[in-house]
Amino acid sequence: MLPDPALSRCLLVGVPAHRNNSDLTDLPAAANNLEALRAVLTDPEVWGLAPEHCVVLSPELAQEVLEKIHSLAAEAKDTFVLYYAGHGLLDTLNDEDLHLAMPRSARSRLFWSLPYRDVVKALKDPRSRAERNVVILDCCYSGTALPDTMGGRRRPPEEPPVEGIFLLTATERSEAAIAPAGQTFTDFTAELLSLLTEGVPKGPRFLDLQTLHRELYGRVSDRNGTHPQLTARSNPARLALARNRAYREPPAGPSAPERTAGRTGSRPNRLLALVAAVVSVVAVAAIALAVLNPFGGDGSKGRGSSASPPVVDGLLRGGWKSLAGNVDLPEEGRTDWVQWGYLPKDRDVTAEFAGGDAEKECLGLNIYCVTRKADAFVIGDFTALGTQAPFRLYASSSPVSFSWTGGEAPHQSASDVRSVVYQGGPGAGFRILVPTKSTTRVFRLYVAYRQGAIRFSAALGKGGKPAYSDFADTESGPLNETYFRVYELTFRTPEPSLLEVDFTLERNHGGGNVTLMAATLH
Repeated sequence: MLPDPALSRCLLVGVPAHRNNSDLTDLPAAANNLEALRAVLTDPEVWGLAPEHCVVLSPELAQEVLEKIHSLAAEAKDTFVLYYAGHGLLDTLNDEDLHLAMPRSARSRLFWSLPYRDVVKALKDPRSRAERNVVILDCCYSGTALPDTMGGRRRPPEEPPVEGIFLLTATERSEAAIAPAGQTFTDFTAELLSLLTEGVPKGPRFLDLQTLHRELYGRVSDRNGTHPQLTARSNPARLALARNRAYREPPAGPSAPERTAGRTGSRPNRLLALVAAVVSVVAVAAIALAVLNPFGGDGSKGRGSSASPPVVDGLLRGGWKSLAGNVDLPEEGRTDWVQWGYLPKDRDVTAEFAGGDAEKECLGLNIYCVTRKADAFVIGDFTALGTQAPFRLYASSSPVSFSWTGGEAPHQSASDVRSVVYQGGPGAGFRILVPTKSTTRVFRLYVAYRQGAIRFSAALGKGGKPAYSDFADTESGPLNETYFRVYELTFRTPEPSLLEVDFTLERNHGGGNVTLMAATLH
């Protein structure tokens, strides 16, 4: 049974980066996992979810994940799918308690993480209308989330699943998930994507959970020695997640085990069958290439008679210009946009300035008062590089403002917004990651700075050598002057990767800081 895509919802959660005071390594592959899975699950030939029903979330706080689970599960009338990619942490006092890491998580600070038991509570909320829930965990020790009746032992795919949630994990409870450095996807999700895009030869018409688990168990254990696990509240062979791209109709005749409903007429001759098979294989290959690109689409399907895709060179060039006036974010960011610092209460402020510690000010919304384009999430959240906490500021006299419609709730629309987030002190700065693809994109970052020397740099690949860098110093300018700029980066890569952008305060002349206002992508 393939769930009705119109009545189903999906939440893809990933944590690719961690704060400086965390002892957890960054997982850039997690961001690629999200975009690639969204592309394949919204493909009509695989499942066909509407893009607005397949939400990508890279959260700052655990509460953001729980809030999305509640809202999407309440919308779903058929199936709700939750996927997580990131670090899995175990409670040192109780190794049966799995925690899903958030950006501020550390092994000694589990209170910044999302306990899996809270996920289960959210899924069992009586306000949820979903008939069934599917959870996929790509993290270390994910098998710990399995019910206690598993008894800590490895379960091969031939053994019937126990009662519980439809839960597919990358590992058993004592194993670490594998994400090799420099690899586009994590090992488990790479194999899952391969199955969804290429299918299972001689497999069933639909890829049910039992088939997916059997194939993943063999592929992943051969690949890195870990063992994906599955548990379900009922027969997992009855719940599918995708059409089998490799499925072929069996030969016609009385002995055929399965037929297509309503099919009539004779089978085509061998020549026509061969042509149909070749066309089908070419289509599958083209769509697989498009889906495994985190920004699949934009003409990546149906490239005509070309035998292979054109060679694409990497590109990164940048520049900047002074900034003033109002910026229409949906107009500038057709693919995605984000604004930092806005709270509706700023409308009632009569003073020239208002604000405070960003984490405290934004606690009821998210950690830095982030407003995004609804159901997009391509531009990653920033990482604060300095030692001081970021500050949220409303400045009524700012010469730059932002307006938008089509934003994520609760701030679907706003105009003349003059709220920002800034950081001062030692090492002040911000880092932003943006997934790349072979199609040329333009990323704009709207910033400000004062009383110091700043460096803006951009590199292709996390930790790569900057291909664009700009330096500016306020020392020769008027005292307390604030400078507003928009940096524009044009980029592409032959294979999916990341654009890494740093905006830092290199020298502080007294009261210096760097400010993030907004970002756009098209």
